[in-house]
Amino acid sequence: MDRWQWGTFMLQDSLDQENPLYLQHFVQANEMVKSLGVLVAGFVQRLPGCKEQAALFRQEQIDGEAFLLLNQSDIVKILSIKLGPALKIYNAILMFKTAEED
Repeated sequence: MDRWQWGTFMLQDSLDQENPLYLQHFVQANEMVKSLGVLVAGFVQRLPGCKEQAALFRQEQIDGEAFLLLNQSDIVKILSIKLGPALKIYNAILMFKTAEED
């Protein structure tokens, strides 16, 4: 399996919270988010209750690097995303950052 296929698989798998390797998958997905911004919108779309927000990430051209720089205020105030989905998206960003530090 080449890096693209493997990374995409890992990104999709990272949302399976019942998987005991959840954080490990997130670490591997983190590398993909940084290098392939096109996956950000797809990742956001797969977060529970965030399907509608994915189009906004495509429209605003938010790539992996920009995604990791977002804070909760940016998501709510600048992107005008409602608080519920914004919290889920920001939590995902925090998980990426935590995984990056390890």
